[in-house]
Amino acid sequence: MLDVEFAKVHKSAAHVFGISEGMTLLHIQHVLSLIHTKETIGDFPGREFIKVSNIACGHEQQTLAPGDIILKLAGKSLTQMSDLGEMFTSESLNMTVVRNRLQVDINVPTVTTSSWQCNRVVWFLGATFESPYYPVPLCALKLYSRIFLTDRHCGSPADMYGLPLHHFLTEVNGVVTKDFDSFIGEIKKLMENKYCQLTMVSLQGVPRSFSLMPNKLARRSERDFHNWQFQDL
Repeated sequence: MLDVEFAKVHKSAAHVFGISEGMTLLHIQHVLSLIHTKETIGDFPGREFIKVSNIACGHEQQTLAPGDIILKLAGKSLTQMSDLGEMFTSESLNMTVVRNRLQVDINVPTVTTSSWQCNRVVWFLGATFESPYYPVPLCALKLYSRIFLTDRHCGSPADMYGLPLHHFLTEVNGVVTKDFDSFIGEIKKLMENKYCQLTMVSLQGVPRSFSLMPNKLARRSERDFHNWQFQDL
C-alpha cells in the first residue's frame, strides 16, 4: 500500500496546481472514452484529479510529496480513487505527477500493512502504551518514539496525574526510552525507586514532563504499583 493520504481537486481549480488546459482536456477525453466502454465505476467519475494531501512520517524512501497531482498510474490516466487499487498488490508504482507546475515521472515504493500494525501493548500505572498505529504517522510531524499513549483508566495514577493521550513517550527519569525494550528496563528500576518522571511529546512536537508518585508519597506508591500492575503483551 501507499502510506499517503489522498484528496480530490476539481478540474476547475486544476490550474492553481500547475495543470495546463491541455492536460485537463486529455484527462476529460480519457474519462469520456471510459464512459463509452462502461469501464468506470460510480456516477460521473473523473471530474477531479487525485492529489497527495499528506505523507506518513517514518519512511525515508518516500518519493511522493504533499501537493503532488497524480496524472497517470502505470501509464494509465488516474480518473478515480478505485484506480489506486494496484498499490495493494505491487512492490512499486510508476507514476506521472505534476509537482511545482512541472510534469515528472517517478517510481514510488509501496509498504506492507504489517509495518504499521500494533504488535505490542504495555500497561503501566493505568496507562496503555502501544506501538504507533497507521493514522499516527499521518498526523505526526515525525515519529518521536515507538511508544504511543492511547488510553488511561479512570482513577489510575496516569489519570490523576494528567498524562495526555495521543502523545509519544520519549524519556523515563531522564533516560531516553524510544522503544519498548528500553522503556521496560526503566520501569523495572521504578519498582525500587517509587518515583517516575515521564517526558511526553505531542504529535506537533511539543515536549511535556510529568512526575508520578514522588518520594513523599511512598506508601501510596506501593499501593499504586500493586493495584495498577505492569503488563507487557
